Amino acid sequence: MTGLSYYATELTGKRLEILREMVPSISAVGVLANPAVAYLPFEEDTKRAAATLGIRVSLHQVPTAADRDDAFKAMTAEHLDAVFVLPTCCLAPRQRTSPNWRSTTACR
Repeated sequence: MTGLSYYATELTGKRLEILREMVPSISAVGVLANPAVAYLPFEEDTKRAAATLGIRVSLHQVPTAADRDDAFKAMTAEHLDAVFVLPTCCLAPRQRTSPNWRSTTACR
């Protein structure tokens, strides 16, 4: 059996490197994080990778899907170059696949 984990924390730095390769002029990135998964090392890995790449990080906690708009307003005011979304089901797009679909994520 094989599989893929959405929570592959070791890939966080690589994702930021790929973003930098796509847009080499990036100097400041807004990071959306879900405090419900703060026990995973996403935030620290992102900060460490950003420091190595010379990218300033502005971390925004998004505890619920309803908090996304406020986070984007704040990041817009900060004039950040990009948004980097840490893996979490709360911030992932959701698509209803059946009338019985229920969210089982940590977001409310």
